[in-house]
Amino acid sequence: MTTCLMQTDGHADWRRQIEAHQPFLMRFARARLQDIDAVEDVVQDTLLVALAGPQRFLGQSSVRTWLTGILKHKIMDVYARQALEQTRRGPRFHEHDESTSLEAALRTRANHDADSGNGDPCRQLEFKQLAASLMAAIHRLPCRQRDVFVLTQLHGNSGEDVARMVGVSQNNVWVILHRARKLLQMELQSVC
Repeated sequence: MTTCLMQTDGHADWRRQIEAHQPFLMRFARARLQDIDAVEDVVQDTLLVALAGPQRFLGQSSVRTWLTGILKHKIMDVYARQALEQTRRGPRFHEHDESTSLEAALRTRANHDADSGNGDPCRQLEFKQLAASLMAAIHRLPCRQRDVFVLTQLHGNSGEDVARMVGVSQNNVWVILHRARKLLQMELQSVC
């Protein structure tokens, strides 16, 4: 029915239909991102994609589901940029548990090797290749596993917070995280 409405009433109706979902998209993004500017950016990017290509909507799901899928990809782009920035900055310690993120741990190891005289160019290249392989493997995880992994391991959110953001129980967060780690381990073993 949405596709028929779009064809008969034109672009203005499509625009109103898309923009009607903006409050939901804002809440969805706000639950997953801490930076309000990033929230506004990803929602605007999502709306722009939807408005620029109404022919992409095939009607196989609701418009809200389709928009949420686009938004999830935009949010993951933000996570990837943040993870890349974190890699460049070095280790980040979390006040609540003083543990480092996975990438920070890798960087700490590389810095330790360099300080102890083991920082030869080959080892530094291996570290960069491992970090690139890890990021690629994270991006290939199923959406929910990727969300849980990034939120807990890279952003340092608690299991309780992640459960609330993702919409699962806290116990399920740990199961999803375990499965994500197993998949990453298998992928990285094939690379190494």
